[in-house]
Amino acid sequence: MCCGTIEHKQSNLIQRPIKDVTESNHKDVIESNQKTTDVNVTDSNHTIDVDKVAWCEHICQHSSHRDGTIYKYKLYWKNNYQIDVTNREESKSDKAERVDIEVVNGRGGSTVSSWLDAVLTILTWYVIFAEARVEPKRYSMDTGCIPNPENCLYHLTCQMVQIFSLKLAKTTINSGPLQLYGYIAARDLVDDMLNYVFNRSRDDPIIVQEESIIEMTGPKRGIALIPDVLFEFDMRIKNGDEEDDLQLIDGIIEFQEILLPEKPTTVRITGDYGDVDMCLANVSNGVEATVEVAISEPDHGFDLSISCVHFMMEKSKEFHLFGGTIGESRQLRRFVMAVFLDTVMHLKFKVDQKGSNVVEHCCSFESKLHGCASHQIKLENASILVKVTWSPLIE
Repeated sequence: MCCGTIEHKQSNLIQRPIKDVTESNHKDVIESNQKTTDVNVTDSNHTIDVDKVAWCEHICQHSSHRDGTIYKYKLYWKNNYQIDVTNREESKSDKAERVDIEVVNGRGGSTVSSWLDAVLTILTWYVIFAEARVEPKRYSMDTGCIPNPENCLYHLTCQMVQIFSLKLAKTTINSGPLQLYGYIAARDLVDDMLNYVFNRSRDDPIIVQEESIIEMTGPKRGIALIPDVLFEFDMRIKNGDEEDDLQLIDGIIEFQEILLPEKPTTVRITGDYGDVDMCLANVSNGVEATVEVAISEPDHGFDLSISCVHFMMEKSKEFHLFGGTIGESRQLRRFVMAVFLDTVMHLKFKVDQKGSNVVEHCCSFESKLHGCASHQIKLENASILVKVTWSPLIE
C-alpha cells in the first residue's frame, strides 16, 4: 500500500524489541449502563509498562482527525498510501448525485472545473464514505479450481492479519467506568476502504474501565497484509457535552509483513488520555474463516461465552469472541478470522444456566481453501448451530 518514505510523528514512545507476550486476567466487558460525565483527569504523562507489550507503535504524521490535520494532507495520503482520507462531513449520496447530474448536463459551475475533476470528485466521495465493500466468503465455492478443489492451484493463501483482542490498557481518568466510542479500522490492498474492527457511535458507547477488554464489532472480512496494512482510529471518551469529550487515541499506524511476527504480539497505541493494546499476529499462510452462530428455541435465558483457539507457531492461542445473555432465538454477528491453512480451529461454547453448573461444549474445524462445515450443539433448553465457511481472501 505504501510506495513512499514512511514518516512518523516525533515521539518519546519507548521502542522495545519484540518478545513473547502472554495475556492473562482478562476482565470482562462491563455491560452496565452507568454513565460517566465530567471525568477527572490525572497527570497525562502516564508511564508505559513495557513488560506487558512487545512495542509501542509510532503514529504516522499528518494523521490526526480531531484537529483536521489528516484532511489537510489529502495529497500526502494519496501519493504515499493510495487512500483518500479527506472531508467526511459531506453527505456522500446527495453530493455525489448532485455532481453527477451537473456533469451529465454539461454544467460544471463552481463545483468542478472539468469533466475529469468531476469524475475524480465523485470517486473521492464514494471512497470516503463507504465501508469496505468486499464481503467475506468471496471464494468459498470451488468454481474455477485447477486441477480440482482438493488440489487447487488457482486460488492461493496470502499473508493476513488476525486481531485477537483490544484492551484499554491505561487511562489518565480516575472516574471509574468510561463511555468509549469511535472506531478502529483496517485499510488494506483488497479495497483500501475502512474495514471496521471496532465501531461505536457516540449514542451507543461501550462501557469500559482500565484493563478491560474492548469487545470488537468486526472485522467485516479478512484483513490482508500485502505488503502492509494501515489501521486508522479515532476513539473518544464521553465527557458531558460532545465538545468536551476526551481524545483517547487518534491517528494511523502501519504494519509491514516483514516486521509483524507470526505469533500473538501485543502492540500499544498511546494517546492523550490513555493507551489501547492491540494483540495481533501475521498469518502468513492464511485463509479466511467466517463463523456464523444461530441460537434457536431457548426455553429460558442463559449466559453464553464463545472463544476460539488458533494454533500458531506450534502454540495455541485462545481469545474471546462473544459474551452475553441469550433470551430468545437469535443469530449472532459474523466472526471473521484469519487461520493458517491445514490447521484445526477450535470453538468453545460456555453455557451458564443460572442455578446449574457451567457447561462447556467444543467443536473443531479443519481449515481449507474452500467450502464450509456445520456443527450442532444440543443443550437442555436450546440448540446452537455453528457454521464455518472457508475462503481465500484474494485470487
